[in-house]
Amino acid sequence: YKKLIEDYANTRLGTPAAVADLDTSLAYANAMLGQRDAADAALKAALAAAPDFEPAVVAQARFMARAGDPDGALALADKVLQRNPRSVEALRLEGDIHMYMKSAPDVALADYRKALEIDANATPAHLAVLSILMSQNKADEAEKQLAQMRKVTGNTPQAIYIEALIAYARKDTDKAHQLTEQLLKVAPES
Repeated sequence: YKKLIEDYANTRLGTPAAVADLDTSLAYANAMLGQRDAADAALKAALAAAPDFEPAVVAQARFMARAGDPDGALALADKVLQRNPRSVEALRLEGDIHMYMKSAPDVALADYRKALEIDANATPAHLAVLSILMSQNKADEAEKQLAQMRKVTGNTPQAIYIEALIAYARKDTDKAHQLTEQLLKVAPES
């Protein structure tokens, strides 16, 4: 993130959308480094360049949620979805807010599933659905969701880990152990 900021912070582009896109990326990069003032300034610049630029509005909603205003963030996400009902990022944001700020996992599950209906390749939405299903002890549904995710991702370390969790939830400790061993071979730093 630091390299992104160093390389592009002073870059100015020709079109409002390009400016907004770069400034939105800089806002997220600064946020990841804990530089809130710089993140807010970059986001403000993005929205000044293109007030309706969807990724910037979603970022604004994420930052609003981060600041402790889930209702304001949901209102912004809804605004994005009114303009573009197929906004996977706005749906994921709504799911995140419902899950982590509103303690409404069933509503979050519906948000994430709607995002997956639009984009079956949205791996973060797959992972969010799997996390909720596992927390609700729904191993059979999680196994089906994992099969859908694997169509997109293949047999990643995350997929192996989730399969091990499913095996463990079913009290199949031998399979869970075997998968854990496999995971450690594929991703020894896990």
